[in-house]
Amino acid sequence: MRGRGLLAALIVVIGCTPTPTPLLTPGAVVVARVPRGVELLPDAQARFPSGATVVRTTLDGAELLLSDGLDAAGAPAVHYDGTSILFVGRRTPDESFVVFECAADGSGRRVVVDHGRDCIRADFLPDGRIVYAAELAGPSPLPEVAHGTALFVADGDGGPGVRITFGAGLDCDPAVLDDGRVVFSSWRPAAGRLGLFTVHPDGTGYAAFHLPDGHAVLPRQAATRDVDFVLLTEDALRTMSADWDAPMSVASDAPAPDAIELRGRPRAQGHLSSVRPGGAYGTLICVDARRTGSKAATRARFVFADTGQGLGVVPLESDGSFAVRVPADTPLRIELLDAAGAVRASEMASLWVRPGEVRVCVSCHDDVETAPPNVRPAAVLGEPMDLTRGGQ
Repeated sequence: MRGRGLLAALIVVIGCTPTPTPLLTPGAVVVARVPRGVELLPDAQARFPSGATVVRTTLDGAELLLSDGLDAAGAPAVHYDGTSILFVGRRTPDESFVVFECAADGSGRRVVVDHGRDCIRADFLPDGRIVYAAELAGPSPLPEVAHGTALFVADGDGGPGVRITFGAGLDCDPAVLDDGRVVFSSWRPAAGRLGLFTVHPDGTGYAAFHLPDGHAVLPRQAATRDVDFVLLTEDALRTMSADWDAPMSVASDAPAPDAIELRGRPRAQGHLSSVRPGGAYGTLICVDARRTGSKAATRARFVFADTGQGLGVVPLESDGSFAVRVPADTPLRIELLDAAGAVRASEMASLWVRPGEVRVCVSCHDDVETAPPNVRPAAVLGEPMDLTRGGQ
């Protein structure tokens, strides 16, 4: 375990100031308590040791143990109407962590997701499904974390979900935003750290959200609609010590990442999916790769993010655009090459497309909310170049 003197901060990323929704039970908070401090990197065995609990508490000291009878539990999330609660837990030290749901009064507890491997964190989607992070079979790219992780979406009937993220091996800590997107932490191979990204519940539209120095974990949208997260410095990757038993710890201006008010809020927006189940490819279109990349670039090279093997090279059109068909659900990186084959710019994070997704960006490294120029890219006048038939 590294660096117990952790410098961690809850950082406001975006914000506005609407009137918060009133508490259903004034002062009620759902809080996770961990006997020896909080492990913040995405490893269920480290985050939730035996004895970790999930409790409904109030500032006057009244408490209700929601995880009664479980060996360990943590990572609570509250439904948008405030009437039910999700958390992860296990019954014995030998079992995997599953996702439980119970009513706000603790009744009706049941398993809603059993993935077969450790679940790490979960949240409610507006259509009643559950988005969650769970371990993969392979190793993690971060040495401090034993297994890779990805995001999944489940119906909530007790079984495993469908995978929706295909990053570089460490996608974790999902939280649903008011606009229906899921904000989460994801590994950035070139930077060697976790940043914040967003994705639609069907896995489309993956985009960078905030990329600070250090590891950004545990994002959550507050009642003010600000997005808070915990920032871990390189000197203290693993732990943040917190006294969950102190009453004021759940009433602080900077609340702990696992202390959530039992508050209703507006239902998040829905999302119409463009995914074609069973499809083998998606399409990437760039309006002008040279706009924020390199004016000297003449080609774009696509590389498998996990192996570094080249998938293929496509020429840029006279206006800097390209359109390319790539394998679906496969993490890729893009490099811009000049006429001599030298790399002039490259993506810092991997990306993917879902089956049938047509993903359009204005340029490399551009803000995802940047509006494109009112012109038709030359690359869309013909068929996309097909790179689905093997690497180069």
